[in-house]
Parts: sequence; structure tokens; C-alpha cells
Amino acid sequence: MHITLLGISRIAFQVFFPILALTTSLIRLSRSARLLFLPLLVLISLQIVSTEALAASSTCQSIASEWNGVTNTKTEFYSVASLDATDQLSFTITGGSPTSEAVFTVAADGVTILEYMQGSYSTGSSSAISAGASPISSSTQLSISYAYDSSAPFAVSVQCTSSASPVTANDVSATVAANSSGNLITLDFSSGAPHYIDIPSGSGPSHGTASVPTISGTQVSYTPAAGYSGSDSFVYRVQDGNGTTAVATVNITVSAPTLVLSPAAGALPNATVGKDYSQTITASGGTAPYSYQLGAWLDASIFPDGLTFSPSTGAIGGTPTKAGTYSFELRATDANGLTVTERYDITVVAPLPPVAIPVSATVAGNSSNNPITLNIVGGAATSVAIGTQAGHGTATASGTSITYTPAAGYSGADSFTYTATNAGGTSAPVTVTISVNPPTSLTLTPSGGALPSAAAGKNYHQIIPLTVSGGTGDTPSRSTLPTAGRFRAGSAFIRRASC
Repeated sequence: MHITLLGISRIAFQVFFPILALTTSLIRLSRSARLLFLPLLVLISLQIVSTEALAASSTCQSIASEWNGVTNTKTEFYSVASLDATDQLSFTITGGSPTSEAVFTVAADGVTILEYMQGSYSTGSSSAISAGASPISSSTQLSISYAYDSSAPFAVSVQCTSSASPVTANDVSATVAANSSGNLITLDFSSGAPHYIDIPSGSGPSHGTASVPTISGTQVSYTPAAGYSGSDSFVYRVQDGNGTTAVATVNITVSAPTLVLSPAAGALPNATVGKDYSQTITASGGTAPYSYQLGAWLDASIFPDGLTFSPSTGAIGGTPTKAGTYSFELRATDANGLTVTERYDITVVAPLPPVAIPVSATVAGNSSNNPITLNIVGGAATSVAIGTQAGHGTATASGTSITYTPAAGYSGADSFTYTATNAGGTSAPVTVTISVNPPTSLTLTPSGGALPSAAAGKNYHQIIPLTVSGGTGDTPSRSTLPTAGRFRAGSAFIRRASC
């Protein structure tokens, strides 16, 4: 008997089996045929299964056949005209062991491709031949024949799948720095070409942003949220040209930033008692703005007297008042609450004591408050003081300056002593030698000359305005006047009386 089933998706199915004298008959079934029973305990079932989920072409189909009977021969024909280059046919035989030799043959247009002998198929393993592989081509009719000698049921299945590599995506991990941006992360996936990657909606990171620079590339870009550190993750998806997709997770570790103080922990530049001091400690590596806080590193540690600290800028300034070494801790906090704490030391040294050097000066007689140029070496003086006062005048100290005023009318030599002082001590007294020059000659303006003429016996009156300079002021006086005349002096002019 020869049974042929036609018209099912370009697939023809034929079954051959011997009866008695091995004569055959041919019975053709229409497309509407569902099931055929013969009086020889033969059961044939046909099932067409969709395999689109396996990324095979839509016309690539599967047939499962079951046989329960006696010695038999079976042949199946497949038209591969509609198979894609990546599609393949796989076949599997399962069931009881044959009682005699059984042959399973895959052939194309009369050329045997694969042949399995007795027992080679009892494990349920499968083999495959791909469309496009010689001698299989898109115009080839593929036939699968087998002879099976057993009364036990068995099954032969032929399934259409894709020989292309499946799309796979694997989880990846990456570590990025906090406050960084545009970190490129290489993905781990495999797929045929072309492929496309994206980040499914609702699957992005919780603590940052992720994007795909090139959809046909192999990387994604990740930027953590400002100030965030810790774990983050998102899902990426890969899709090949057949529409098959795979997803996996990108696990991110955002490392916390490291705040750094500058200058580094340790000794700061020395300060000097009585001298202005300035030093600023700044933080970096985090998110501005930063704030600063002082705290004692040890119970005995204190901040130098006379210095102040700015919590907003980290600046230390002022004038220290006491020598010693001071240890303190400084903590900086960035805008996101990250902190760094370091220990610093400031040594406040006493200045060198000043050394006063003897000096001399010349001043004019009858002058006042003449500044004296001092000569002080060693440490800078913070004050000077008069030791032995001048004998013919007055020396006056103010701050680090001295002035000298000679006694009125005095000219000649004079001297006094002074000392200089700072936090480091007081100098030995030294002498300032003064020369007081005499006053310059008096000058009378006008300088003299003839006055208007006078007549005997007539009253004469003349005012002479005079200016006197170069000496100590006093009332002008006369030397001689004409007989019967008189002189009246006052306010730097002379009146002449009649004579």
C-alpha cells in the first residue's frame, strides 16, 4: 500500500510498508483527510508545529510521526524551497530497540547525506542538516527514510529550527567614580548581524542615567547622580535581525569620592608671636560648597591663642600671642555630606629679641618734635622706651618711634638712651647722641634805609612795619633816637614819635 498526503504547506508525506507478498497499493488522500486506519494495527499521526520562537523562517515547519506496528518502511519528503539560509532540519528517533537491523537515511535528490544503522537512534539524540549546505539547497526536495523492525511503538520527529547562533546576553559589572559622567561600559552578548541594543522603558538605573551611544554598537553610557555612591543597576536588551531578543543586567558600583585637604595633614608653616599669620586649608574631590569645622584631636590640644578660624573658607589668621606647638583636627564636609578629617600642627615661635644700635642726630636750636631715626636689628621691635632722659631737651617714645625737642635757646650737645622690646625680650639700652645747632642770625625786614625827612620844630610821625625771624620772639627795642624823639614798640613794628 502506498499512501500519499499532499497539499500541506508544500510538504508531501509518504509511507511505505510491506504486506504479505510485499505488494503495494496506492491510496491518495485529499487535503481534508485527518486520520487513516488500516487493518494492520498501523497508526500514523501527523502534526505540524510552529517554531517561530526558535527564530526560523515562518514557513519552516516541523512534523512529528508515530508508528506502531510490525516490520515497516517509512519515507518523508520535505520541500526546502522556503527555508532561509539559517534554517535547519533536525531529526530524532526514540522508542524501543529494533529486533533486527534498522536503517535511518537522510537523502537529498537521491544522494545519501546521513545514514544511521541499528541502535544509533535509540538514545533520542538528534542530528541536523542546514539549508544551503551541499547538497541541500533552496530547490532541493529532502527525503527521510527509515526501516524499523519492532513491535514496540517508536517515534520519528523532524523539526525545523535556525542554525544561526541564538541571541544571548550576559550580565556585566562595572565600577565608576562618583560625580563622573559618560562612563562607557562594554556589554557581553552574542547575536547574528545586524543587532540592536537598547534600554527597555522602565528598566533604567535608579541612581543615574544610562544611554546607548550607538544602537548597533557594543557599549552603553552611564552617569551616576551627582553626589551618589553605592550600588545601581539597569537592564539592557539585544535584538537581532530576526526579531529575537535577549536581556541582561548591568550592575554598577559607584565608588565614593575621596575628599582631600590641602595642604596635606601635618605641620603647617610656623607662626611667630606678635606677627600676623595667614594659612588656608581647602578641600577638593567632592561636591562644592565645602564647610569646615575645628575639633580637638587630643584632650590637651588647643588652637593657638590669637588665631581665628573661618568655617566657610578654612582660613586661619590673626596674631598669635603665646609660643608653643598646637595640634588640632580639621574636618571638611562637602555638599553631599561626605567628610574628611585630618590632623594639623602649628608651632608658634617666640621672635628674636630686638637689638638696638647707637645712633646720632642733629637738630636745630629752638626746634621741636624732631623724629630720630633708630637702628634696630634682630627681631622686630613692638615698642621702644626712653631709658635716660636728655639733659638739654626732651625725648619722647611712642610705639616704635622717638622724637626729640631741645630746650629753648639751647645749642650744643645732648644725649639720651632707649631700649627696644618685642615678645622675645628687650634690648640693652643704647645712646642717641644729639647735636643742637645754634639759631640762625635774626633778620629784620625791611633791612634799613632812609626814612622820610623831618623838619626842625615840626611834629614828625612815621610807622615802620618790621618782620623779625631767626630767633626767639621778643619785643623790639631801639638803640638811639633823635633828640626829643620817642620810640614805641609792639607787635613787630616801630612807631616813631615827633621830635
